[in-house]
Amino acid sequence: MVDVLIVNRDGAVQLFKNRGATQGSELNWLTLELEGSNSNRDGVGAKIAVTADGTTRWRQVRAGTSYGAGDMLAANFGLGESETAERVEIYWPSSVYQSFKNVVANQWLPITEKQPRYQRRQPLKLDNRYLCAFRFPGR
Repeated sequence: MVDVLIVNRDGAVQLFKNRGATQGSELNWLTLELEGSNSNRDGVGAKIAVTADGTTRWRQVRAGTSYGAGDMLAANFGLGESETAERVEIYWPSSVYQSFKNVVANQWLPITEKQPRYQRRQPLKLDNRYLCAFRFPGR
């Protein structure tokens, strides 16, 4: 359950309380906190898709979207009455893709970016052109 506190410049403070759980129906949620290893540390720019009960919900981790305000780096998803997310997909800024199946609801889940299949090396200079070399682990 997420409550929201809004502080407006030269205005009154507003508190919006989520009362969904107190009205007789217990609704489920999932919060993902990303940690980048190849991308930036906070996962800013990562796109997340969570599918529950056949409906896909999207979020993008953002920061610095407003003057004098902060963004919550964790991504919250309301799952309704679904007790699991059928699929969680993460598209990292480094182009790494991660996917998880049957994720249990009502948890704060930290996820660390996996290592890519390749590691970027320094560019090679050949005939006045720059080429990018890749090293594939295990090959």
